Amino acid sequence: MVGALSDLYHEDWVNSLKAIPAGPIAEEPLRNVPYLSFRANTIYEMNIYGDPSNPAALEIGYYGNMWFHSGDAQKRCRQFLASYLGGLKQLQALYRLDATGGQETISGLSIAITPRSAKGSYGGWWITVWNPARLTQAQSRNEADWKIACSRNLAEIKKFTAGETSWTKYSLKDAAKRYLPLERMEER
Repeated sequence: MVGALSDLYHEDWVNSLKAIPAGPIAEEPLRNVPYLSFRANTIYEMNIYGDPSNPAALEIGYYGNMWFHSGDAQKRCRQFLASYLGGLKQLQALYRLDATGGQETISGLSIAITPRSAKGSYGGWWITVWNPARLTQAQSRNEADWKIACSRNLAEIKKFTAGETSWTKYSLKDAAKRYLPLERMEER
């Protein structure tokens, strides 16, 4: 698998990972940028924008009425993206941003949190990290070009995964044994 996708799959808290269709994004700065989208454990989603081997942006968030505390999900999302940051100032900016939203640009990298209530959140809570110059270069001119680029990116991922677009580490029964006690402990 390619970079961020492999990293997400190898997170201890990820049991299943599945490619899902990318939908058009109307809001800046991600408008018309081709991307790959992956659902983890049916509630988390990671999006890789631009070239999957050298992304212009990474985004991770979660959807739905979560049966565990959303603060834990936000913590996981921050921790996942922290490994992609290039230094202490960017790391501090990531953790300085409030969960209710905000944006900072540090050392050529923009970091934003989009809460569920914001326009363009599509019902999820998101952390997005992007390089503004590379993101602009990755933008498609129109929707037809965008669709072609998204299909090309998915075909590239399939080369690394022998055509697979869905992965499961453990059975759901095993996952419940492994993670439910942890989730309950984190809520205390």
